[in-house]
Amino acid sequence: MTKTTQEAVVTAMPTDWADSYNEQNRKDVLAIIGQIAELGMTRSFLARMARVSPATLSQVLNGKYPTDPSKQIRQMRDALNTHVNRASVTATPYVTTSVYQMAVVVCDRARKYRNFGVLCGYVGVGKTGSIKQYQRDNAHTIILEANPDMSPKVMLDELAKALSAPTSRSMDGKFAAIVDALVDTTYLLIIDEAETMMPRCLHYLRRIRDKAGVGIVLVGTDRLQQLIKPSYGQFDQIRSRVGFWPQVIKGISREDADALAQAALADQGELPEDALEALWGYCRGSARMLIENFIPALRDYGLKRHAMSADLVHAVARDALLLGDARAL
Repeated sequence: MTKTTQEAVVTAMPTDWADSYNEQNRKDVLAIIGQIAELGMTRSFLARMARVSPATLSQVLNGKYPTDPSKQIRQMRDALNTHVNRASVTATPYVTTSVYQMAVVVCDRARKYRNFGVLCGYVGVGKTGSIKQYQRDNAHTIILEANPDMSPKVMLDELAKALSAPTSRSMDGKFAAIVDALVDTTYLLIIDEAETMMPRCLHYLRRIRDKAGVGIVLVGTDRLQQLIKPSYGQFDQIRSRVGFWPQVIKGISREDADALAQAALADQGELPEDALEALWGYCRGSARMLIENFIPALRDYGLKRHAMSADLVHAVARDALLLGDARAL
């Protein structure tokens, strides 16, 4: 099928309608077809977003659905509206923070010396964002994001998939395939939220490091440190293989916060010093609070009508985020 024919299938408008369609249904279907064509979206993608089966979606958009299609049409319209709203969100340019700089040191040392590195920090300081940026900047880096109570089997399956290693039904087979894929390479394995996986996963990681000779970085909260650090504990063998283990990161610095805010709100020009001070007062130490909560709230509830100022920051904190007033703290 040629591209032109494919586009014709996607953008074709119904010419005949089932009796179950009222006038509003027909207008909505035509609007949906026009919108997905404008967005360059496939019908299968819309079906996944709207949680409508592809066959049902095709029937509805072709005007052939035998019963009232209002429910399915509403699901499609809601999904498209959400998609458009999300696409309008301004992405924050990546900022090299002190947390990222520490992550680079930990990861580079673990790769160089082929041992364990540990990066611990309070929630929201930007650990995950830092290691993902490190992966973008460095080839042969695999990040495994642990799930709560992740089992050794699931962990080995995910590692094998990331390495395109042969699959095996047995645990020994999975382990051997991963070691074979890693030996004599410069790979670095990064395990995010490592404290949430089953403890036996850490023993498998220790043996992967020993047999394949690759670096492994464990990333998590201060709970990870409590899990591994005790001498003569169950993870003492991992502890003895840690080549670099900086102090727990308790928060981003004021300089980090100012740089993140300025990058996220670059369209506002140079931000007033008192506004930056106010942001720091509410988000002290938490990159997540600043980037994921405060900046979107400022854009949605303040900057559309007001210039950036400390008073605006306090108003958004009070009225949109229920944070109270930092000036009273």
